[in-house]
Amino acid sequence: MADELDEIVTILKREIDNEIIIFPILNDVLRTFYEIPLSNVRVVMISQEPYKGIGKANGFLFSNNKKISNEIRSFNIPPHGNLTKWCKQGVLLLNSNLTTK
Repeated sequence: MADELDEIVTILKREIDNEIIIFPILNDVLRTFYEIPLSNVRVVMISQEPYKGIGKANGFLFSNNKKISNEIRSFNIPPHGNLTKWCKQGVLLLNSNLTTK
């Protein structure tokens, strides 16, 4: 699997060299694979693509570095949207598209 991940990084570096902006930042694109060993995975959640915008996407589906908005008025939105703790508990949070432009 490491070879395939290296190939993905090579392709993304080429895109960045061509001045294409991708989200999340390159260091976070494969973060979900490094935060949880596959042998510890208990649940897999798959979504479409990472959040768009600088500083939002962090490499896990439905997770973000900062609060995105207050769109649901009756819901007390936590001060962050980071789901790293879920990964530590065995939840693989995977975007079917690892990046978005």
